[in-house]
Amino acid sequence: MNGTHEHAEQLEGWLHKFNVPWNLRPHQLYPESAYDRTVFLLAETLVHEFAHAFAMAYFPIPPSGVWRPAQEPWIQGNRSNELGCAIIDHLVGGLAFSMIGYTLCETTEHRQMVNSPFGMYIEGQWDLWTENEKDSVERVRTDTPAGGATSTQTVYPIPAKYFYNMHTEETWKQQVPKFGLASIRMPRLKEWSMTIPKPP
Repeated sequence: MNGTHEHAEQLEGWLHKFNVPWNLRPHQLYPESAYDRTVFLLAETLVHEFAHAFAMAYFPIPPSGVWRPAQEPWIQGNRSNELGCAIIDHLVGGLAFSMIGYTLCETTEHRQMVNSPFGMYIEGQWDLWTENEKDSVERVRTDTPAGGATSTQTVYPIPAKYFYNMHTEETWKQQVPKFGLASIRMPRLKEWSMTIPKPP
């Protein structure tokens, strides 16, 4: 891959910026794997935003003095009607979140979500802790209160092999036609999983 050395230096720079201790840094960075994850995140983001665009095209915008997007429909099995997230969950069996590093600078969480080169993970249920917010088009079904009250949930790191397979012709020309969406669903490896608490 062109620019492999430069890419590796950029990744090292991010580790330094986030003050990751030397004993916790990877022994070797693999730019090819980082590239696979970055491309996957871009594709996931495009599909997510197209879902919102289609919703705005086919569902009426409620009358209001101030423009706001239309309320989006629910997809069966979800607490939240965040259509972009629900579509991704339906297609690949979860939402791939980037590893997030926290610094003392005023960097927003959304900007830090570009850290996919360092790894990605999925949550046991993407909308488990989603709540209704004032003046938000996202809504949560009120007939599933137990889900939102859960204080912990499981997260699963996504192995590099999954992202590699998503870039192969075998996946799209052989596996997908034969097995459908089951062939691109993200694995949930229990031996790699961990339990996290609900954010305050």
